[in-house]
Amino acid sequence: MKGKNLVFMVALGVIFLLLSSCAFQLEYTPTRYALVYGVGDYTLTNTSQPTIGSATLPNIPGASNDAQDFGNLLTPLGFSVTTKTDAAATYTAISADIADHATKAKPGDTVLFYFAGHGAVVYEDEKGDSQLFFANRTTSTTGDNQEQYTNARSFVFPYRDANWNVGDPELITNTVLTTFFDGYDPGVNIVIVVDACFAGGLIVESGVGVNELPRSYSQSSLYYIESENVPVLPTTVSRFLTYTREDRSNFFYISAAGPLEESWEVLDSQSNRRNGVFTTALRSALEDPNTDMNRDNLITFDETYQKAYRDISSNWNAVYTYRAQYLPHISTGSMDLVLYELP
Repeated sequence: MKGKNLVFMVALGVIFLLLSSCAFQLEYTPTRYALVYGVGDYTLTNTSQPTIGSATLPNIPGASNDAQDFGNLLTPLGFSVTTKTDAAATYTAISADIADHATKAKPGDTVLFYFAGHGAVVYEDEKGDSQLFFANRTTSTTGDNQEQYTNARSFVFPYRDANWNVGDPELITNTVLTTFFDGYDPGVNIVIVVDACFAGGLIVESGVGVNELPRSYSQSSLYYIESENVPVLPTTVSRFLTYTREDRSNFFYISAAGPLEESWEVLDSQSNRRNGVFTTALRSALEDPNTDMNRDNLITFDETYQKAYRDISSNWNAVYTYRAQYLPHISTGSMDLVLYELP
């Protein structure tokens, strides 16, 4: 009898160990990846500046600085960071990095894509003619009322040692941007951050967002942001939660400006270094413990956006009233996302 009991107990022990082993195998701590790119030096190897249409792409050193600073910030926050700037940030390099991480990222992981550089937009004017708008100039001499322009389609410029034409396949459009991530498991959270002029046009009619803020900011549309500490997004996704949605609700997008708004960089007189206003505000939001509005010790996508929005509104729009006003745009699914946990 004792022998049977012993065999029974040993069998139970083996079953318990097997179940425990299975349980441990099911545990998975999500990984956070960041792919960070910035093109501030567009100079061609022949020392000239590239063109698109009648416009010339000048160098914008703040974009390179922003990418380096943003990548350096994300590393101590727990992200595995890949950073490439200037001539290294080509379309081929960017697409290859994204494809490479498709094999690494598992359901529940987060992949953050950041790009800083030049942007442009093609739109239809009041006559229905397509026009190119870049760096506060257009290829047309008629009409300057942006409110009349419709169907804005934005794109950003990686580095290329050649001039550009509208429609070049190496321009990063909203279609290209979302196609980059088609090979990812639907359970991977994709965070896209773009600091470029007209970057909001990358999400227009993209089918990604259900909570996109309007192009035209009005006091009524922003009442809940400026006057109430109410989350834009109703539910926070646990950093350990894996979920699958066919409607791409795991895409989280922040653009520096709207489809017809420019994004600015400024020179710090003390450091003699240029940085983008938007990326500076975003870095500040990620670094500031007060960004955690609900005091749950977690910094979320929504909280970061709201803090950056307020900083640009008060530190740029309210101060530099003689320059173009702009605000970051947000587009995502119906759920918020934890970016990192405060120490």
